[in-house]
Amino acid sequence: MPQYIVESAAPTDLVEVYAFLFSSPHPNLRQLSIEELTNRMERGVMLVARSLVESGRPIVGACFLAESDSGGWELGGTRVLENHGHKGLATFMAQSVIAIAFLSRMLNPEVELVGHVLVSNPDPRPLLESLGFELVKENEAIDPESLTGIAHMVSEDGLVHADTFHLSIERCWDVVGRLEQSWEEKVESGLILADLPILSRPILRSALDHRDV
Repeated sequence: MPQYIVESAAPTDLVEVYAFLFSSPHPNLRQLSIEELTNRMERGVMLVARSLVESGRPIVGACFLAESDSGGWELGGTRVLENHGHKGLATFMAQSVIAIAFLSRMLNPEVELVGHVLVSNPDPRPLLESLGFELVKENEAIDPESLTGIAHMVSEDGLVHADTFHLSIERCWDVVGRLEQSWEEKVESGLILADLPILSRPILRSALDHRDV
């Protein structure tokens, strides 16, 4: 029996997703209002991972890709509970949200995907780098008054310091290829039940085979 199900977040999941990510200011996540989270759910791609071996199938992981304040697209809200870590859930969800947006042509071909990593918390860097993101701006100082939801991240100088990563649309093909491999390792091995109607290993393989057609 699979240990987890990864599925698209539904409107009925909103309160539970909000509680999982933002019920209290997470030190490394931008604090969104429930209206902002609703907007990201409606206009982007949001996935949740639920435990199939715990009562009530609680959310143990989440990840979303949505339009950023600047008009581009940003990978965010990536969180997996510590006792469910080191199983590849974060990587699988991140690969999947990118692949869904990319293959369904939600992404503007001229827009790069963005990921931000707090200088004080380098833990997400390996995930972004494994996805193919490249560091483009190091130690950017951000005034917390210029962006809502980051006041709890300030350093001693009163600013938020973060590195900015970009993933080009062309490199999304690499994500699709790695997701096909992850599908074999995580889904076909029986760890994850992937309830993602527009994604499957044959769909990923077909997209890769017809990439240059």
